[in-house]
Formats: sequence, structure tokens, C-alpha cells
Amino acid sequence: MYENLSQARKHNEPKLLRNIHLECVNAVQELKSKEAGLILALQEVDAFLVYRNLGYNSLFRYCVDALNLTESQAVMYISVARKSKNLPALQKALATGDVSVSKMSRVMPVIDQENQNYWLELVQTSTKREIEKEVAKINPKAVFHERSRYLTDCLIELQVPVSEE
Repeated sequence: MYENLSQARKHNEPKLLRNIHLECVNAVQELKSKEAGLILALQEVDAFLVYRNLGYNSLFRYCVDALNLTESQAVMYISVARKSKNLPALQKALATGDVSVSKMSRVMPVIDQENQNYWLELVQTSTKREIEKEVAKINPKAVFHERSRYLTDCLIELQVPVSEE
């Protein structure tokens, strides 16, 4: 709509810009709340085998086919839901919005009862890359693995782990 900041400032009142910003802030808070709700709901779906009752052979298939989540979203939400069921501090941090599901999913391979406070603190104060590096120190295979995906019908993107050196 605008090509630069001065154009936007010239045509809009600061109050309008603040209102737009507040809409974004509220949307993010609502998103975090909804993600926490989804985690709790998936825990119940898993515990009561709701997905089996609906004809799905796994919670993953239920998330992808019935809930229309992407495969990566399904893996992320399922891993956090299953792990947080046994980690009260994690469950609380998700419910209060102190941590994001996306960042928490990075520590699922290494978090447990004894170290949950350390990982929660790290997730709250670190970037995704910093978290991945710390996880890799403890469990090198947890973060880095080869993967490929189609970019077009004849072009494949390949990701391969390489040492910093």
C-alpha cells in the first residue's frame, strides 16, 4: 500500500498505527492461548483414543486428516502434547503463554522431569537457533538430519548437516 515509512506516516494518524499494532499484539496472545488449548485437547483425544473411535489409526492421521494440520504441525503439536502431559512446569508455561509451542517442540527430545526448568528458561530467553545448538550438544541427532522436499515438480531442495568447522 505504501512504498516507504514517510508515506505511511503522512497518510495515517499515529493513533491508527497504534491500533493496528494492538490488533497484532492481541492476535498473538489469542494464538498462544489457542495453541495451549489445542495441546490440552490433543492430550484428551490421545488419552481417550478419540481418533480411533473416529476411524483414524493414529493421532497423527487424525491431526492431518480431521484437523487439517500440516504434517509438521501435527508432529510438533503431538510431541508437545504427549511430553507436557508428564511435565507440569511445561504445561503451566504453555497455558500462561510464557513459551511458544514452536520453540518448545525443539527441546522435546531432551526435556524431562529433572531438567525441565533449565529448558523452559532457555526457551523463554533464547532464539530458535540457540535452542537448537544447546539441544544438539546433548543429543546431536535430535536436531540435525538430512531432509529433502520438492520445490517444483523437477527441483528438490536438499538439507544436509555440516559441522561449523
